Amino acid sequence: MDLKSVVTSAVSALEGASFEEDDGVFYLSVPTGDEDDADPRPVVVAVYAGEDGETIITRAEVGPYADDVDLAEVLRWIDSAIFARVYIGSADEEEEGEAIVVEAGALSRLLDGDLLAQMAQEVADLADEIGTALFGDDDEPE
Repeated sequence: MDLKSVVTSAVSALEGASFEEDDGVFYLSVPTGDEDDADPRPVVVAVYAGEDGETIITRAEVGPYADDVDLAEVLRWIDSAIFARVYIGSADEEEEGEAIVVEAGALSRLLDGDLLAQMAQEVADLADEIGTALFGDDDEPE
């Protein structure tokens, strides 16, 4: 499977999306928000091959984790998720500490552009919704 061709196909299926590649990681800018929003909010979703070489991961960081974050509220957001999971992980390299992360994965042999588009959209939408609920519109992650 050529991941770049699958990502290109997925971006074509995601209206208004774009991507950049950096060292084997594809960064998709995925619009979120209601269809009525005149100015959709983009969320960056990283797409990359898992360490096992058999899975493809889609991942978006919501924001920093702190002791005052209501984890029960965060977990309620994934009640309708098909692909995604939410967890607390290490923050990206530029930041220290832990972060709330939304992630989905699929076996690379089953992945096509449409499935990747659905996964990326779900990850972006959940990251946007959780980020807005926890941090408000002004501090939402990109």
